[in-house]
Amino acid sequence: MAESKDLKLNIVVIAGDIATGKSVFIHRFATSTYKLLGHTIGCGYYEKSISVDKTKVQLNIWDTNSLGGTRSLLPVYLDGTEGIILTYDIQSQKSFLSASEMIPIINQNCDKKVNRVFVGLKCDLRQNRAVLQDDAQELRNHK
Repeated sequence: MAESKDLKLNIVVIAGDIATGKSVFIHRFATSTYKLLGHTIGCGYYEKSISVDKTKVQLNIWDTNSLGGTRSLLPVYLDGTEGIILTYDIQSQKSFLSASEMIPIINQNCDKKVNRVFVGLKCDLRQNRAVLQDDAQELRNHK
């Protein structure tokens, strides 16, 4: 029988604008509970353990707000990260454009091999969609 191993991964979550739903999304993933949260000030932190095959994976998740003075700290959070989740609110073209503005910062501070996931949030409100799926796909392809 193969021996199990442990792995720790640092994940940085970035959103371009306030109120995209990023913190609620991360809180739900990390705790398996839904809770409306206020605006993130500075940076939030979560830990989540998952199993992948026989490997225990410890995720260290940094919830950044990417605004104002915090944006200048992004290189610190990005240093050594193994994954990035870039989020935007599908109801807000401004949110989507702000998220796309993060790509050069990510490219300057991360290896191209760093795993990146683009997530459109608030899909339950798709009747108010402002960001077309084709535009989101194009953003994903220009990482």
